[in-house]
Amino acid sequence: MQKEKREIFEENERNSVMNMLAALEAAFRMDYLDRCQKKKRDPLSRQFRAIYVAKRERVSLRDDIFPVWKLYSADARRTVSRVEDAYRYRNWLAHGRYWTLKIGDPYDYATIYRLAEPAFALLDDA
Repeated sequence: MQKEKREIFEENERNSVMNMLAALEAAFRMDYLDRCQKKKRDPLSRQFRAIYVAKRERVSLRDDIFPVWKLYSADARRTVSRVEDAYRYRNWLAHGRYWTLKIGDPYDYATIYRLAEPAFALLDDA
């Protein structure tokens, strides 16, 4: 009975992590689209618009959005790099957990929450 409770708790924790990372991904994607559609003039927005011309909404978070953010500032680089690391865990969760995950400390909801706070702030401030 204790084992079942622990497994349920762990799965619930993983679901909460997935939800937080999904919200974070949505925020980055909405920021990207907002910058492109409003034609903001800052360097970050200009780089996003160049990507938008080629890819429109089919932009990749990992290959397009995150690299541009990392060029924006040192604070953004640190924050986005941490979010990218968490997305390795997210991919492992979302794609069946069939491979051995090679990350440092495992991510729990509290860790993801502490990681998401500065990322959301980064999006609000830019």
